[in-house]
Amino acid sequence: MLKMTNKILKLPDTSLCAIVRDEERNPAGGIERWLRQTLPFFYHGVVVDTGSTDNTRKILADLQKQFPYLQVFDHVFDGFSTSRNFSLSKVQTKRAFVMDADELLMPEDYLMLLRFMEKNPVERYEFEFQHINENGYVANGYGLNPRLFDVNGANFHHNAGFISDCYELFMGVGKTLNVPVAIKHFLPPNNAVHRKKDGWYHGGVFRKSTPLENARENGWKEYNPQRDKYDWCCVRWKEH
Repeated sequence: MLKMTNKILKLPDTSLCAIVRDEERNPAGGIERWLRQTLPFFYHGVVVDTGSTDNTRKILADLQKQFPYLQVFDHVFDGFSTSRNFSLSKVQTKRAFVMDADELLMPEDYLMLLRFMEKNPVERYEFEFQHINENGYVANGYGLNPRLFDVNGANFHHNAGFISDCYELFMGVGKTLNVPVAIKHFLPPNNAVHRKKDGWYHGGVFRKSTPLENARENGWKEYNPQRDKYDWCCVRWKEH
C-alpha cells in the first residue's frame, strides 16, 4: 500500500497539454478551477485556446502570472486532430499528458501514477475513465487513449469512420501499458448529453451556430454538483 504524502509530486519531464474553447463554465466548474488543481502536478503546461468568446482567454492570462511554467497559445480551430497536433508541437518536455477541462485526477492518483511510471517505464500509458453524471452515477469506461506518452513520434489523425470530432493518436514503435488510475470525467445533465450527441455530433448543428451559443442553449456547460465531492484542499497538499 502506498504511503501518502502531503507534498505534491510532479510528474517528471511531463507537460500538461490541452486545447480549450469557451471553458469559463463547464460541468467540472470551469477552467480556472481545473488548472489550479491540475497544473501543480506538472513542471510545464501547454494550453491552446482555439477561439473562445467567453472569458476563458482572460482567465488563462491571469493564471500565467501565478504559474510561470504555463504557456498559453492561440490557434484558430481547424479540426480536433490538427488542433491537438498544434498543442503537441509546443511541448518542450519528453512526455505529454493530454487532458480536457472537464476531467480531473486527484492528488493520490498522481502519486500512484508516478510510482507506476517509475516501476514500468514505457512509451505510453492508457487510462480508464469514470464518467460521472449529475446524480452521482459512475460509468466506468474508456475515452481517447493513450493520454500520457512520449511526444517524439506522436501525431493525431482524424478518424473519418466515427463522429465529427473523433480522432486517434498514431505513434511509432514502443510499448503501451494500462495504469491503475482512472480519469474522472464530469458530464452535463443526461438530456444535454443526448442533445449534444444527436445535434452537435450527428446532426451537424456545429456548422450552423457557435459552440458557446449552442452549449448554453442545450445545457452542455451546466455545472455537475458531483464535482464538489472531488475537490482537494490546497492547504493540505503543498508543492515541493
